[in-house]
Formats: sequence, structure tokens, C-alpha cells
Amino acid sequence: MANTRNTIVNNIVSTIGLEELTSFDNLSICKIINPKIFFKQVKIWDKNRILSKERCDELVDSIKKKQLVSSSLHISQIIDSKGNIKYKLWDGQHRFFAFKKIYKENKDFINCTVNLYYNDSKLGIIQKFNNINKAVPIADIYTDENIDEIKQLKIIEITEYVIKNLVNNYKDHSKNTRKPQRPNFNRDVLQDELVEYIKQKQLFDIDKDFFWNKIMELNDKYKKGVHIDLSHVPKSILNKCKLSGLYLFCKTRHFKYDLIIDETFEI
Repeated sequence: MANTRNTIVNNIVSTIGLEELTSFDNLSICKIINPKIFFKQVKIWDKNRILSKERCDELVDSIKKKQLVSSSLHISQIIDSKGNIKYKLWDGQHRFFAFKKIYKENKDFINCTVNLYYNDSKLGIIQKFNNINKAVPIADIYTDENIDEIKQLKIIEITEYVIKNLVNNYKDHSKNTRKPQRPNFNRDVLQDELVEYIKQKQLFDIDKDFFWNKIMELNDKYKKGVHIDLSHVPKSILNKCKLSGLYLFCKTRHFKYDLIIDETFEI
């Protein structure tokens, strides 16, 4: 029986470039022995948050400098509605892309353990993800069963568009900590706030460029002292805002409370 199990598992893990080190029930702890196959076969779970290029670059630098980087990746084997077997990485996407970048550059690969879960489901992945990432759970929009899939995709498209624009245009304001000091923001927390705003206001049909432009119009109002008394903003915070041109996060209260978009999408 054990030999049969080992044969089946070895066949499974080898198809995605892994070798089993040990196992527990429906979990195999593996090492990567064929990075080329591994990076080709494993795909990122679609419920993961936006990938941060800055975080990936930081990890690449840390790995190259031989600094300690938590390297365990979590992957689930799932079977889709057509019976196709797929392997989805749901925790460790930044490490995954950092390792992949290093491998593409010089075929050098950092030793990395992989936790592979068999016959998994969407609910099973969500539960495991939230257990591992208690401080950063999956955003409600990815799991909210009360919103149909089309509206979910629309909200994700709009909020990710805004986040990417903010990060690309104001990199110095984007911080990894979930409670950054003013006038900075955390991309995941901000996305949660924007998702909640769109859901409350029922703005499912709003154009992403229109939404972005209205947010930046509010930014210009802050810059001119509308909705805010700039004389009460600490000098260090105000100086950073003046240097970058981003004023949205200089208030203690979230800017969404000053963002008023009516049913005709006019502010």
C-alpha cells in the first residue's frame, strides 16, 4: 500500500518538477529539482492580491545578498470543471516571481521547500490562506458570494487600476506595513477601502479612468486646501506631499469620505 502511494505521489510531483521530502495526509513537503518544469506548470491563484514589483525586486536583492528569505511556497492541486488537473500557487507569489527572475537570469536557483496539497478546493485554499495570513486575509471582494462574478471582476479591475496608478506615480508613498504613517498608503488596505466604497455606492458600471480622474481631482482640491486645513498638517507630511504632488493621504480621515460621486458619476 505504501509503495503504491509513493509511486502515485512521485508521478504527481515529478510532473511539476518536484521531489517529495516527507508527507502528512494530503500534504507533500517537496523540494524543487527541475525549476524549468516547475515555473511552467505552476500558475498563480486568481484570488491573490496585486503583485508588487517593488516587493519582488526587494526579494531578488535579498536573495542575491544571501540574506535570509522565508522560502516556503504553498501550492494546491485542483481539478477544474472539465476534469483538468491544475497546480495553483496561493501563498508566496512574490518569492515565486523572485526565484523565477533569478533562475531566468543565470539558471541559479535558491533552495526552496514547496507545500503541495492534493485534491484541494476553493474553500480549502481560502481557509488555509487566511490561517497562514491572519494579518492579511483575502479581500472580501474575491470571496463575496453575494456579488455576482461580473460585478466582482469589474470591481477588481477598477480598484487594481487605481492602485497600480498610485504605486507607479507615487512610489515613495507606497509602504508594505498595513498601518503606514501619513502621507503614505498600503496598497492592500487601500484596495479594501476602495472595494467597500464602490460596493456601498453601487458604482459597478463606473469607468476606471473616470474613477481615477475623480480621485485625482479630489487630490487637487486637497492641494488647494479644500476639505482640509493645510496649516494643521505637520510640516514633514506637507513637505512630502509638495514634493510628490500626492495629497490624498495627508489627512487622518480616509479620502473616500470626501469623494462624492452621484448616480450620474459627477462629483
